[in-house]
Amino acid sequence: MSAIVDMVTPVVLITMAVILASGLLNAGTAVRDRVFELNREHLGILGGPHGEVLDEDSVPPIGRERLTQIRIEMPLVVRRVGRIRNAILITWISIGVLVLSVPAIAIAVTTDSEAVAFTALALIMAGVAGVFAAIVTILAPLARSANALVEETRRTGMLR
Repeated sequence: MSAIVDMVTPVVLITMAVILASGLLNAGTAVRDRVFELNREHLGILGGPHGEVLDEDSVPPIGRERLTQIRIEMPLVVRRVGRIRNAILITWISIGVLVLSVPAIAIAVTTDSEAVAFTALALIMAGVAGVFAAIVTILAPLARSANALVEETRRTGMLR
């Protein structure tokens, strides 16, 4: 009974990490869709009336302005894709480490081994540290992207 009680905490941490990973996967899908949308918009602006590709000088001024915005936004979005991918990878590795801690706890409790108990604790600590690393990987860029949104709006003159 004691082993089961001791394994509850890592199982809760695993569940929380899986929920985080699921949210990150959804965020990654949304950002990926944004990249495709920007690419389609870019091609739509450069597309001529007969399907030809226009050079940027042939595009009306509003189209050129939007192309400039897309050129500025695209690297930011692509970097966000990379950060989300890294956070997902870190989270799943952390989940794996936390999963390894569950049998380590069971072994430590049933064999009354202090060495295995410390190993289980180290696995839990590493898993939690990994989850926090994934969160940090995402949070810092989110703050910067919010600032970029304000600056973009200010640059277009919509916010004074």
